[in-house]
Amino acid sequence: MEIIADNLHPKVLKNQLFINAVDYLIEQKIVTDQKGVSERTGITESALSNIRNDKKIVSDKTIRKFLDGFPDIFNPAYFKGQNIYMTVQDSIDAKMMAEENKQEQPQPQIPDYVQRLCDEASRLSVRNEILERQCESLIAELRDSKDKNDDFLKELKKSKEDNDALVAELRISRVQNESLISELRETKKNNDLLSANLENAIESIEGMKAQMSMMLTNFNVIQEKDQLGQLRVNDAGEPVIAIQIPSVSGKKTKSESVPNGFIRGDIRIITEKMIKQAAAMFPPKKK
Repeated sequence: MEIIADNLHPKVLKNQLFINAVDYLIEQKIVTDQKGVSERTGITESALSNIRNDKKIVSDKTIRKFLDGFPDIFNPAYFKGQNIYMTVQDSIDAKMMAEENKQEQPQPQIPDYVQRLCDEASRLSVRNEILERQCESLIAELRDSKDKNDDFLKELKKSKEDNDALVAELRISRVQNESLISELRETKKNNDLLSANLENAIESIEGMKAQMSMMLTNFNVIQEKDQLGQLRVNDAGEPVIAIQIPSVSGKKTKSESVPNGFIRGDIRIITEKMIKQAAAMFPPKKK
């Protein structure tokens, strides 16, 4: 077994103890090289090299992985600097040799209560070591769980931000919809008013047509190229009536000879006064 100097730094000493165990596996041909150690334990080759060159301090987690990869070979107390024997077998042999030496030399009898205390202390030591491993494993699981919870919280936060943005968009859309509804209601109101105005205009036109029809039935209408009293619609879409006034000689008078106030050309509005004046100029034909 390699002798370790007593004046080494504790962290360097810890690395040296670990590397001694790695070299022991290679010397005993349990593995061929550091790659074999890496495959059995899951410790990367680069990590083993950094520990060997003191670029990295071996952690307790790495030591546990090493012991789990090679069970029942090494003495865990050796890696903590609590025991000089690297392997379990060396520790057992040392104990057996110590027992043999004790048997060869007369030893004072140990009281039973002292022996029981020693046995209990040994049992507690083993139990504490088991509990320590369990605690370290639990701490590792808790750390992993914490990392997962942190990731989950980040996802929740991002989801909340997305939901807040969606709610804001929906509120804007609701305001826009309400504004559009108000505009549509106003448009409907205006359309209803326009429809009512159109109905009134149609009723006025129908009334005017009825007045024209009544007026024309009282006169002897001359049938020529253009019928006297013809109801038409001008280019602006307005109802008009065209009346040509004959002269005394029976010829059509020019529009400019019609006195002001009589029907001149195409006009929209015919008053009662105008109808009476037109009737006076067109006396009924004598039978």
